[in-house]
Amino acid sequence: YANTDSIIPIKNRLMRYTQIREISYPSELMDNVNENIRKISVLLLAGLLAGCTSQVEQTQAPTQESTEPVQIPVPTTQQVPPENGFELLGGEPVSIVYEYGFVDQMVYECKQLGVQITTEGYEPIAVYNDWEEDEKKVVHDAKEILVGNTNRKASRELVQSLEDGSFAVKITEKQILIAGKDQMATHYALRYFRDEILKSPERYTAAGTYQIPTADYVGQVPDMTLEEMAATGEPLVMICYEVGRLDGINGYARVEGGCSDGKYIYQSHDTPDLSKVIISKTEIATMKRVAESEPMDVATADDMTWYNGELFLCKPGNRMTTEVAVVDAETLEFKGYRKFTGEYNTPTVHYETTKDQFVARVSGTSMAIYDGQMNYIKFMQSSETADNMTGQGMAADENYIYQNWWDELRREQVHDAITIFDWDGNFLAKATAYWDNGMADMEPKTLYNINGELYGMWIDWAQGMFVYKIEFALA
Repeated sequence: YANTDSIIPIKNRLMRYTQIREISYPSELMDNVNENIRKISVLLLAGLLAGCTSQVEQTQAPTQESTEPVQIPVPTTQQVPPENGFELLGGEPVSIVYEYGFVDQMVYECKQLGVQITTEGYEPIAVYNDWEEDEKKVVHDAKEILVGNTNRKASRELVQSLEDGSFAVKITEKQILIAGKDQMATHYALRYFRDEILKSPERYTAAGTYQIPTADYVGQVPDMTLEEMAATGEPLVMICYEVGRLDGINGYARVEGGCSDGKYIYQSHDTPDLSKVIISKTEIATMKRVAESEPMDVATADDMTWYNGELFLCKPGNRMTTEVAVVDAETLEFKGYRKFTGEYNTPTVHYETTKDQFVARVSGTSMAIYDGQMNYIKFMQSSETADNMTGQGMAADENYIYQNWWDELRREQVHDAITIFDWDGNFLAKATAYWDNGMADMEPKTLYNINGELYGMWIDWAQGMFVYKIEFALA
């Protein structure tokens, strides 16, 4: 782990502890050392190859080089599996080892793979990350299913061989390697292994064992819009990458709405009785707070949006109306109140600069559209539901409208969701984020459109506010 790309996820994990305020390490020195090692290794290898070539030329006659390109086997289902392969049922125990630093969705998927293998009648399988040393779990020298860029040499070599946007599944008698160039690609590699390889019924041998034939499979992350994903009819998931943490404010423990202008994140902090609110301003590039407002007697900001240098704060619960409080985004000073025209209250609202329009979620998943002067345009009725989940904030971009939902009951499978619509109010899809056990106490609070990309903030009431970049994928 003497590489900066391996240290970043470790740093993010450590920063979850409130006692830690800053982590520093000599990243430039590490990069220089690794680059020098790489250059020296290349020179040594070149020298060895030159010596070997000289000896071969002296003892052997020259041979004709093959011009046939190396062919990667095309994924196929064999009716009679060969006697050599990776054996899941019987024989040695098998472990699933995943990359330390995986986002929670990826950890969940690895654990679900272990559940799937076990429930389909195979041997119980241990699942852990490549840094765990719990002797109750780790079976040293066992056969392994390696997922992602683990600390195993075979994983590193496979990932380094891949191009951007590609993934591979490599099966040997001792290992199954499932990896992509990044975590999104690894998600699709897992999906391919789970749906196309593992479920094939022709893998059983005459002896009753279950073998996956040795082979190499390669694929590409599908280049699909949200409409195209929705058109497949398959469920969607959210891959959420942690990018930083927002600081809290003493005495203002309740956190609700937030928004962004592309350079800063503006976040509301409320007193427990919702009588006062403070707005914090955090620079996105550094995730450092640069300013905070004085306490304001404007109830709370149940949601918030940026509008041409101003912040619009929506009122909460039984106090919601068509009226919003207005705060100057530069000085964070309260300026007064303004009203949207029309009859609908605005508990959540987003102003989309590319369309010069507001969208507000007014009831359930139904929404209203307003022009840039806050004049009512139309109502968009929706009968879609989010499985008895609690509605939180919303955001939008030039193509889609996003509403986030909280699984407040935190049922057996801890998850949250985002419902996705187009600007005509047509429901496209619901994307689900399944969290690992460590996220069970997290509550999704708000969504941000940051330069055309979707981000969200979840709060852990013990550890703080975490900001995630959100991407969507086929489940």
